[in-house]
Amino acid sequence: MNFSAAKNIRADEETLSQIVQAKMNLADLAQIRLAIEDAETLANAKGVSEAGALASTLSACNQFPKALDALTVFRGKFPDQMYVQWVAGTILTASGDLRKGESEFRKMAEQPEEIGDASNGRLLLAQSLLFQSKFEEAMRVLTVSSKINSPQAITRNDAIRSLLLAKCYLFTGEPEDALRMLRAVEKQDQENPSNLKLFRNAALIALDAGDVDLATRFARIVSRLASKEEFKSDLAQSFDQQLRGELARRKGDAQAVDLLDGAADLRGDPQNLLSLARYYLEKRNCQRAKVYLDKVIERRGLIIDDFFTPWTIWNEAVELKKRCAG
Repeated sequence: MNFSAAKNIRADEETLSQIVQAKMNLADLAQIRLAIEDAETLANAKGVSEAGALASTLSACNQFPKALDALTVFRGKFPDQMYVQWVAGTILTASGDLRKGESEFRKMAEQPEEIGDASNGRLLLAQSLLFQSKFEEAMRVLTVSSKINSPQAITRNDAIRSLLLAKCYLFTGEPEDALRMLRAVEKQDQENPSNLKLFRNAALIALDAGDVDLATRFARIVSRLASKEEFKSDLAQSFDQQLRGELARRKGDAQAVDLLDGAADLRGDPQNLLSLARYYLEKRNCQRAKVYLDKVIERRGLIIDDFFTPWTIWNEAVELKKRCAG
């Protein structure tokens, strides 16, 4: 992707903000570090989402002291805005201040006047609680969340809620309930490329819950979207290869590692890296697994910046690394 060409054509604040977000979506720490320069240009932007790019970008590449400094400046310019609470919650959580991060999301969740945003707040609060292994409380928050959604947010937020509830049920040892929640995700628009990550994540959770058939159905949706000329991208191809690799791994197919490697080469997405780590752990190659687990762990800020993926990926990587050490 030629970011320089895009800036030469149109270098306004909105374009720079989109370039920063595009580099974040690459999930490549080197690219995110390059995005900091553009984000610094946006620090004095008039729009709240553009002005917040610097703090978020610094956090995504684990530069937490600088991110917290940028957050202080950002909050001073835009006091009492929900988007600022969102940015603050993710940065505080990523930097390790889980109590303060949870508090920011709780403030969002408790504001009734903006129903759509309140729903987002509850989903973020549930993510925070899941990250802290507070599964029962996360489930209570998600149950309340289902009653306050706005018509504009219902499709996407229902899917995210279903994924988070499925994760909760997995961690509490109730795979059948996890699978029940995932079936709701199948009702999302299967022709919409913006749902790719939802379907990919649903497939991975289905595999963890032991339903290969359901995982295969989700994988086929991803593969179909990835094959469409108008939707082709490294992101879509990496998701397709990852799921084909995961399904091959379950079958004991030797092709699994090539597919998983290919997915990680296309996009250093933390889920892709975790898939590779699990493959090598299964082969009892802890030395190789640690390489990928370390890469997941160093993406903590990036993982927590992602609204669509359960933040438990980081905890799972830490736990798997402990098993290697043992």
